[in-house]
Amino acid sequence: MAGESDVKPGRPTSDRRQGPVGLLLALLIGGGWPLTEPTSVVGQEIGDALEQATTDWDWPDENRFESQLAGFLDQDWIRPERRRVAMELWRQGLPAARGPEWLEHLLATLSVVDPRVEQMWEQLQRAEMAAEQAASLLDFRWLDARLPSWVQDNLRLAVARGLIQHRFYDEGLELLETLDTRGVIDPASLLFYRGLAQHHLLAREGCLDTMQRLLQRESELPVRFARAAKMIQSDMQQLEDDSLDEIGRLMRQVERRLD
Repeated sequence: MAGESDVKPGRPTSDRRQGPVGLLLALLIGGGWPLTEPTSVVGQEIGDALEQATTDWDWPDENRFESQLAGFLDQDWIRPERRRVAMELWRQGLPAARGPEWLEHLLATLSVVDPRVEQMWEQLQRAEMAAEQAASLLDFRWLDARLPSWVQDNLRLAVARGLIQHRFYDEGLELLETLDTRGVIDPASLLFYRGLAQHHLLAREGCLDTMQRLLQRESELPVRFARAAKMIQSDMQQLEDDSLDEIGRLMRQVERRLD
């Protein structure tokens, strides 16, 4: 399970049936709210509608992922005993906090039934990562038809996160660019580590866009993500093209790639 910081040192109208959006539009247009609507419910409806109007990503549906997992575990090549243990692990240990903990819980569950996932997960949890290990993790030839696309996407997210934590920014970012927030169990990590890599690689506009998207759900993020994202955002906003600061950072990136 991730510690206090996920970034490791090293190479690291008035009718309620219209839904919240319709209610918000009615309020903005001037139709007002039904007098019989409890104030607390009104506030919640407004908050929900505003959130839907200002965010372009959402947390995954837990039930959808459980249904997908059950379908995956029902394959003939998975032994019944391992299938039972994996499903019990998923249902009993699903963390209340959304984010990295959900990704790690999924990896632990998949490791029960697939030794290849178990080996990958063990590699990702090591304190150090050499270039040879990074290259090994990037060899996805073992991903076959037995693993559905949603499983493969989450495995790639886990690998990308591990690479970036160990400062393999180019490789990690390249992986993350192939993924969509709608296809993974931890969209917050996808955006956070994408932005973190873009920050280190001085991809200013991309980084600012990624962090802006992540912070759309600031109040729901792990505290460490929100704090780091704001710091990165502020740093990128202050970075000027062709400044000595940017030139110095670019030189450090060149030196890192030569290591």
